[in-house]
Amino acid sequence: MIIMDKETRFENYKLLEKDFSVEYDKPLLQFTTWRLGGNAEAFVIVKTSEQFIALFTLIDQLNLDYFILGGGSNLLISDTGIKKLVIKNEVSDIVFGDVVKVSSEKNIGENVLRTEEHWKAGFLTFSDLDYDDFSDTKTRVIIYSGTILQKAINITLENKLSGLQWFSGIPGTIGGAIYNNIHGGSKHFSENVEWVEVLKNGKVVRLSVDELKFGYDYSLLHKEKLAVLSVGLLLNHFDPEKAKKTAIEWTKRKVIQPRNSCGSVFKNLTQEQADSAGLKNLSVGFLIDTVLNMKGYKLNGVQVYESHANFIVNNGNGKAQDVFDLVKLIKQRAKDELGIDLVEEFVYIGFQDA
Repeated sequence: MIIMDKETRFENYKLLEKDFSVEYDKPLLQFTTWRLGGNAEAFVIVKTSEQFIALFTLIDQLNLDYFILGGGSNLLISDTGIKKLVIKNEVSDIVFGDVVKVSSEKNIGENVLRTEEHWKAGFLTFSDLDYDDFSDTKTRVIIYSGTILQKAINITLENKLSGLQWFSGIPGTIGGAIYNNIHGGSKHFSENVEWVEVLKNGKVVRLSVDELKFGYDYSLLHKEKLAVLSVGLLLNHFDPEKAKKTAIEWTKRKVIQPRNSCGSVFKNLTQEQADSAGLKNLSVGFLIDTVLNMKGYKLNGVQVYESHANFIVNNGNGKAQDVFDLVKLIKQRAKDELGIDLVEEFVYIGFQDA
């Protein structure tokens, strides 16, 4: 990507106005679950796949830098905003395809599983909900990247397909689910993926599940900047009523997760990290709560959530810098006191020092 000065960037933004409605200095906090962050230098909403492809064709021609905004979860936007084109992806559609026979292999990648079991009985416990819903007969489903995840879950369940129920209660879009390979309990989104279509050099390219390099909270998209257009899923024909009940129950358990947060702040520990620090639990919430004693800790307008210490909440007058500083403090204490390097689950946008 060619680095442009502000004047050149705005000249190029103006060239987009022929085909797109471009807003300038657009406030972004309304689009984020943390309700934090500054403004976008330029802002465009795309609602159809045709608009999506046309916009990225122009972006390539103009060498514009960009950021795609989906559901606004799992990200922290700097108070100074984003000095590039922000694209609000609202390309939403679900297409049901053919029924196919498949092998018993699952596409979860290597060593990706992390438990969400909590040290408090009944709090986000997943083991009693866990079961194998694999079926060798599946339905192909294409879902576009701007589709709200919960909408996709509800519609596939209504069509008697299993596989997405594990992610009920997670905010965001399908694009974000692919980017981070989201997990619900022991299940990962990649278990259902057959392929993903991305925009690369102005062309629609289909990547296989192997090419996407899925891991725990990871995909190839962390390394390569590619715009996700759609995903092809293979969903199971397995006990739809059980899948619905699982989705409802898992959502109920997640209700305790707070508003005005990004979801979990840190990835859970590896077994090696827990063993090295003498911990019997992989939960970072357990570490922050009972070891660092930081549950409820306040820093200006944000605080560590009192009901689960792996959440940071905006109390209404917080700043993105407050979250940045609090995360830095927690990481430093974990390193100093336990020798553990905590890893964020969210993405920093617009921060120079992240």
